[in-house]
Amino acid sequence: MFQVHKQVANSSLSASEEGAVLTFIKRNAEGSNSGADCVISMCKVKSVEYQALRLLVDSLQNAVEDGNFERKQDALLSQFVKEFKVWSRNIDEALKSHPETFFIDLFSTAFTMLAKKSVKDKEMYQDLLFSDTVKFIALVLKSNEEKNNGKRYVGQIDLESQNLSEISAAASASQPVDEARQTS
Repeated sequence: MFQVHKQVANSSLSASEEGAVLTFIKRNAEGSNSGADCVISMCKVKSVEYQALRLLVDSLQNAVEDGNFERKQDALLSQFVKEFKVWSRNIDEALKSHPETFFIDLFSTAFTMLAKKSVKDKEMYQDLLFSDTVKFIALVLKSNEEKNNGKRYVGQIDLESQNLSEISAAASASQPVDEARQTS
């Protein structure tokens, strides 16, 4: 069970999207008259990638809404790191997860884009932060790569779901999703 949790927590957004719901079922023996199987517990496991990006977006949106955003960099970064460390202990680089420093660098890059650019650029990035989060994150990833390439770890996060790609492929081929998975 621990291995399943670890695998889901370290999975990419494209593979597991937000994460997974684990359902624990008490199975009745075949031929038993004691009734149906029974769900004894459920557990929602979110991927570290999802949690880090959700925290990044929520922290920055709240700071922008509160105003006086530009003067809060140290406090915001400290808060992000503190909250991120709660679940970053699930990071297992052996499972090809991004290291903790990658997500901290992303937050720093996103803050810089929102607070330290020209007025026109800041307005555009703030608008994207609220209206098109995926595009905002894609721009943050690109900016982070340009800023840190060759100096620090730079990872990629695929923001497109493999599940949605499979569904789209099946729909365009007019075959059920299960058949599309079997053929790929």
